[in-house]
Amino acid sequence: MKKYYLIVLAVLTGFLFIRASLVQSPSEINKNPQVSGFEIPQDVQIVIDNSCYGCHNSDSRNEKGKKKLEFDKLGELSKAKLAGKLTSISEVITDGDMPPKKVLVDHPEMALTEETAKTLSDWATMVSNRLME
Repeated sequence: MKKYYLIVLAVLTGFLFIRASLVQSPSEINKNPQVSGFEIPQDVQIVIDNSCYGCHNSDSRNEKGKKKLEFDKLGELSKAKLAGKLTSISEVITDGDMPPKKVLVDHPEMALTEETAKTLSDWATMVSNRLME
């Protein structure tokens, strides 16, 4: 009987570890990238978490934002597609199109400062260029 309980306990514990490994928080986006060398530095991750991730993730209710870009799936893209997405990120940030002004009306805390916009845009451009080499 004791062996039965130990086996059941071991199986349940295994399920908990499997479940925990499947749950991915925004700050763990770059832990298992498909593209070799693709990482999101902490300073860039903070900007993404504060200003982008709310609309651009696979669990977002914002269908339009989710359709355009899912930060939690960037590491799954091929080099070419990732380079294209990163170039687009840099362009919309540089042009001041993101976050959208209508979002900022309700969520002014999501606004990018000049410094945070530069941090995100420079990183996206650098990684995109490195991928295209």
